[in-house]
Amino acid sequence: MSQKDVILELPSALSSVAELDMFVNDLMKRHGLNEDVHGKLLVSLTEAVTNAIRHGNQFDSEKCVRVEVYRDKAELKVVVIDQGCGFEPENVPDPTTPEALEKEGGRGVFLMKLLADKIAFLDEGRAVEMCYSCTCITNGSSSGNSNMAIA
Repeated sequence: MSQKDVILELPSALSSVAELDMFVNDLMKRHGLNEDVHGKLLVSLTEAVTNAIRHGNQFDSEKCVRVEVYRDKAELKVVVIDQGCGFEPENVPDPTTPEALEKEGGRGVFLMKLLADKIAFLDEGRAVEMCYSCTCITNGSSSGNSNMAIA
């Protein structure tokens, strides 16, 4: 059974994305995760939060993006939640088609699916749940200080 470990709330401004680097570094230390997980988590979380700000909350300063992290022995689960209208992920165009290759943007969902071990869209598309296998550093520990809110 996984327990909520960390919660981060971000305002709906693209400048908030800058906080994710420190947030992911903290998660890496807290859980003793290896660098492979770090890269996958940072890129997919950046895409999810950017999409939540841009497409979900539509830059509405009255709304926020919430990041929740759950951990059990085998898996790290990251949930990104926006306060928008939702979307249908199956209607997102394939960014690998010839006509899409030259477009700017439109690869966020594709990258999240590629980098996470499992992904699910919940609450009519207002939340994305990304799961990563927890390959731990052999001498790492799951202790560490954090200034993030602990649930």
